[in-house]
Amino acid sequence: MAQGQDNQGEARVVIPLEGWHDDGELHVAEPNAAESSAAEPGNDAEPLPSDPVAPGPGGSAGPRPRRGQPEQTRARLILTAAHIFNRVPYWEADTNAIAKEAGYSTGTFYRHFKDKREIFIAAYREWIAEEWANIESTIIPGQTPAESIDRAADALIEHHRRWRVFRGNLRALVTYDEELRELTQALRREQLEKMSLLRMRMGQQPSRTLESDAVHAMMFERVCDGIADGEFMSLGCSVEVAQREFRALMRTYLLDPWMLP
Repeated sequence: MAQGQDNQGEARVVIPLEGWHDDGELHVAEPNAAESSAAEPGNDAEPLPSDPVAPGPGGSAGPRPRRGQPEQTRARLILTAAHIFNRVPYWEADTNAIAKEAGYSTGTFYRHFKDKREIFIAAYREWIAEEWANIESTIIPGQTPAESIDRAADALIEHHRRWRVFRGNLRALVTYDEELRELTQALRREQLEKMSLLRMRMGQQPSRTLESDAVHAMMFERVCDGIADGEFMSLGCSVEVAQREFRALMRTYLLDPWMLP
């Protein structure tokens, strides 16, 4: 289990990419036997009995975890919470359900998170990290910059589509939760920096203004949500054509004019 640093310098769990799988389900690796037998007294030791976890839509969350390291427990709780927040409205989810579906007692949940809101924020951080990992994975040797951008555009849309309900919960919470709104703005600033770095990786000059990057980043995000939520289809638009227009929009903004196809 990898660890990273947040903006305040505190260590946090980085969920492996396989946790956010292409089928939209959460795949959480169990601790192996060696890890379980080597657990220290301070480890989480309150898994529930070994009956199967109730499956979510389209699959099962797998057997309840054995005793493992605290960071493994935290990661599994975050993944399970994200899965639940992608199934039901935020206000219908509860900490007991998250703990139970992850295979832990409610007491274990509260050793890692103070409430439902805190674990939602943790899941959102991982959602952003995975979004950028998807984008960066589209830049491969041998592709033209335009081809890389087209693949990145498709990856963005698919990521929003797979996590459509989670995104809806985020948008609803941001309207009245000041701390979450501030976090969203901080993460968006990081995204703007990554947009500039992405252009440089593709051989472009970081010549766009911050304001221009901000306008386009918000526009890209809104279009992805609109496609994911079926808004274009409800307007009688072809989703395929809309996605093609989105690719063209991203190419026009991210590429220098002489590199456009």
